[in-house]
Amino acid sequence: MSAGFYRLQPGPELVYTYTYDEMKILVEGDMQIAQLAEDPAAKGEEDAAADEEGKGKNEGEGKKGVSLVKEEVDAKKGDTFFFPKGAVVRFRTREGGLAWFCGARARDGA
Repeated sequence: MSAGFYRLQPGPELVYTYTYDEMKILVEGDMQIAQLAEDPAAKGEEDAAADEEGKGKNEGEGKKGVSLVKEEVDAKKGDTFFFPKGAVVRFRTREGGLAWFCGARARDGA
């Protein structure tokens, strides 16, 4: 089990694949949180080849590295989220945000 604060600054988005269950509560700022259908960094050779040819089968078809967004939320202070093991989540922010998290990580796990 681990817990702490997670700060997100404006800039590049973060795509994270959860290997454990986790909950977050936004305590200040904003975050745009999206559940993705796949992890763009974990594509197989067939998907990568399709993307190279502009034949991607996901949102923004023909755009390399774009993943299908299953659900997206514009989070504000007080919003609480549960991310189950295996979830692929994209985090973005316009102004910056701070969240408290608690996750069921294995000992010495990340």
